[in-house]
Amino acid sequence: TFKNGKKERLRTTNQKKGFQEELSAFFKRIEMGGEWLISADELLAGTRATLLACESIRLSSPVEIKR
Repeated sequence: TFKNGKKERLRTTNQKKGFQEELSAFFKRIEMGGEWLISADELLAGTRATLLACESIRLSSPVEIKR
């Protein structure tokens, strides 16, 4: 970042981004069982959205999202 025209390093070592909590929840599910943290439908929708975004970039135009 820049402050008063001088470059300043942004320190983020104390920020929690949820990675540790996500891993803990994942391993807990493996050990104890239970519902998936993200449903299969949500995983597929995310993958589909990513592929359509790539296609849109490749074509340089919007793509239609069909259900």
